[in-house]
Amino acid sequence: MEGVEVSGDGLKLNLGCGGQIASGWINVDRYDDALDAPNYLHHDLRRPLPWPDGAARWVVLHHVLDLFDAPDLRKLLLEVHRVLADDGVVRVSSVDYDRGLGKLVFANEIDTWLDSLEVPKMESTAARIDWWIAGGGSRKTMLLAPALLRRWLAETGFSESCVTLYGCSNYAHSAITLLDSRADESWFVEAIK
Repeated sequence: MEGVEVSGDGLKLNLGCGGQIASGWINVDRYDDALDAPNYLHHDLRRPLPWPDGAARWVVLHHVLDLFDAPDLRKLLLEVHRVLADDGVVRVSSVDYDRGLGKLVFANEIDTWLDSLEVPKMESTAARIDWWIAGGGSRKTMLLAPALLRRWLAETGFSESCVTLYGCSNYAHSAITLLDSRADESWFVEAIK
């Protein structure tokens, strides 16, 4: 693939990249198939990853796992484990709903946000939030928490994991954090194969 630096250390995969195309990484997403970047691959992450076992040194999944239902998320974690080299690192971020909801409540914007998610009007804002968290409507996605993700990472073969901070890496070179985004509304977890 043109534009991708492949060193002896393995590939760097930015899975579920959206419009965040990183130089020196293979950037993968299923929605932006019209994107014309030499290091972009249009691929549905619900399908097996197109790389051999142990081909990647780093895998980043920022704000993408919460778009999967539980069975597909588990399959993706197994695939990430498969393509990572021994001692390879996966870095994941997701929306920190506790922090995000707290900001919305403080700003009196929670109902506007719920309206944008097409959550029906109910007897209270709390009832609307409960409905949304329970998976109401057509939403088929997960509400991830770091503890749940860490458990799933262990169950899919990762040897250790940790919660970490925006811009900080416990297991990899700091370059893996260059793709971090949305510092004020995210949590980060890293795991090592």
